[in-house]
Amino acid sequence: MHARVLVFFMLLLFVLQGCGGASESIPSSLDVTSVQVIILPSVTKIPVNQTIHTTIKLTAASGSNQALEYSLKGAPNSYPPQTRGKALSDAFPGCAVSAIIFVDTATPGINLVSPTTRSLDDTEADWNVDITPQTTGSLTLSGEIDVQWSSCPNGSTPEFRLSYFQQTFTVYNPHPVHTFLSDFFSNPIVVGVSGTVLAGLVTWVAVQAWKRIRRKEKVKRQHPKAKPAGAVHQQKSGTDAQRKAKQVQKSDVPLQKD
Repeated sequence: MHARVLVFFMLLLFVLQGCGGASESIPSSLDVTSVQVIILPSVTKIPVNQTIHTTIKLTAASGSNQALEYSLKGAPNSYPPQTRGKALSDAFPGCAVSAIIFVDTATPGINLVSPTTRSLDDTEADWNVDITPQTTGSLTLSGEIDVQWSSCPNGSTPEFRLSYFQQTFTVYNPHPVHTFLSDFFSNPIVVGVSGTVLAGLVTWVAVQAWKRIRRKEKVKRQHPKAKPAGAVHQQKSGTDAQRKAKQVQKSDVPLQKD
């Protein structure tokens, strides 16, 4: 029983490895030279609750005057192999070449308002997307553009990814709620005057504290600390005793005869 289970898991692992190896050996996209995707207008900030009309434009970076199906050529490692070193129109002879856009509309407020498929028989292809942000913060317009060969003699319609695109916008509120206090304290004149007044107040407090310290030191020098009453009495008593002792010494001295 255990041997059968072990054999079953080994076969399952072999099948999974075979499937994984097959999928990894096939590139998933075209590698086309000179392709360029531009999002217009080229802004980074857009207002909330207002519709912005954007255009996603597919062009050839080389600025060629040829149609895209001729100016866009496959690189040496492009997939499928039929596109390597060839213009898109020559990869599958007899087929019409077009581009299909896929826009990520999971974010509320992003809507593709033009057909998804554009022919590549012109120098550029473009799509219109309306953006109406619902909240402030950040909003990302993203998606991909694929190339499709259609109306082929053999009836096939090969399709492969050409390029990703992404643009992040900062959504701001063009009419923020203002209050008297916010407007007052955001006024540059008020800020400048407040800073000057605060600096003057700090300076005045420091000067007054310094004057008070100097005044106390002057009073101490003029009026030294008085001695305790007991110490003064002891000092007087000691002085009287010394005086009496001197008088006794003088009286004990014998008079000298002439």
